[in-house]
Amino acid sequence: MLEPAKITTPILGDNLALTVHGSSVDEAFSFSTEAPWNASLTLQSKLNSRNTNGEILVAIGTAGQNLSTS
Repeated sequence: MLEPAKITTPILGDNLALTVHGSSVDEAFSFSTEAPWNASLTLQSKLNSRNTNGEILVAIGTAGQNLSTS
């Protein structure tokens, strides 16, 4: 079992963090190089895809809220 892991990528959005976790954001998840393994993802803040001028083309999520999937 692995403890929850938070990945931050400021280039994709302000205060953007992706957390890999178990059933809840503070629970461990399982990982294996072979199937099956189980984890959930939570996107904290908002993911922005921008063009070369810095204009937002696509925004996923809402600032201040979490977007989760399993």
